[in-house]
Amino acid sequence: MAKHSFKEHVLCAGVSEEEYNNILPLIAEENHRVWKVVSIILEILFVGLFVFALVDPSHQNYVVPFGILAGTMILFVLAFLVLKSPTKALLPIIYVASIIILAVFIYTGTYIERDRPAVVYSGLVIGLALVTLDRPIRIGIIPFLGLCVYIPLTLVYKTSASVVVTDILDASIFTVAGIAISIFVGRIRVRDMVMRRNAEIDRDKDALTEVANKLAYDRRVEEISLKMKESSFKFAIAIFDINGLKITNDTYGHGEGDKLLIRCTKIIEESFPNSEIYRIGGDEFAVILTDTDYVNRERLIRELHERIDSTHEKATSLLDDAPIAFGVAVYNKNKDKDFVTVFSRADAEMYDNKRVTKARNSYLAENK
Repeated sequence: MAKHSFKEHVLCAGVSEEEYNNILPLIAEENHRVWKVVSIILEILFVGLFVFALVDPSHQNYVVPFGILAGTMILFVLAFLVLKSPTKALLPIIYVASIIILAVFIYTGTYIERDRPAVVYSGLVIGLALVTLDRPIRIGIIPFLGLCVYIPLTLVYKTSASVVVTDILDASIFTVAGIAISIFVGRIRVRDMVMRRNAEIDRDKDALTEVANKLAYDRRVEEISLKMKESSFKFAIAIFDINGLKITNDTYGHGEGDKLLIRCTKIIEESFPNSEIYRIGGDEFAVILTDTDYVNRERLIRELHERIDSTHEKATSLLDDAPIAFGVAVYNKNKDKDFVTVFSRADAEMYDNKRVTKARNSYLAENK
């Protein structure tokens, strides 16, 4: 990886802004996975803490802070447990939960239990920072602010000079160490994610056209097949065949055949800007339409026809034509039992279009 600026180190864990933004879904998934495990442990802890705060008559000072902490955190933890997938709300929930925990520990460590060692608080800071993956500046702000609150409270509420010095020194050392460790670990994890994502892109990319390859397509089909079980899921598939590739290769050479594929790929990409394009064979491509492109599919298909027709009208030979045949099928949950059924309908429509394309294209007709 290239060298990065101080800003990128602070904001993006030592990778570029673009690289960091590209792995945001991976970061969300990892935080979700880690906090699912943490949430189970915390739920047990906070339920026990809530019961302890209410029933222990010898520590009435615990009732308010620990009762509020435990009751609130039980709700936060339940939020983690019910989340089935990463959401934009995950990180804010994590940070709010972290602030609540730190606030109560600082309160009890400086006011209620004045002899509580600062190492307990500092260890908590390190633990919270390590289980959350985010921008380094955000990782560092919470423990730093916690230290800024902890020091004056220690000076006010702890009467022993030796305890004050020791606790402030310990808290400062452990907080700085916690921030450094969490940022270092975060950098390693982020860089690993970037490298993994780049490796996946290279693995899934077709070398000639630079669209996704058959391996990526097969994996996407598996994902779509699972989502088809959801009643609300909608998609369409478009199947493409580039006419005249063999003729172009035989007549003008494989270099011109490659240019034909690239030219046709660009037209498909322009027509479906928000969908993944897959090269599933030598001259065969597929596009799975979801979300925005699915909603706008009729307009996009109409514009694709216009692009193909416009290119054909201007062409003087196969060297500048784009003889694309395609078919589209929309998933119908009442008729289509699996992905193959939808694909077959799109493929059949593509072959009908292929006959029309060949019939009107004199360059293809001459070389049948």
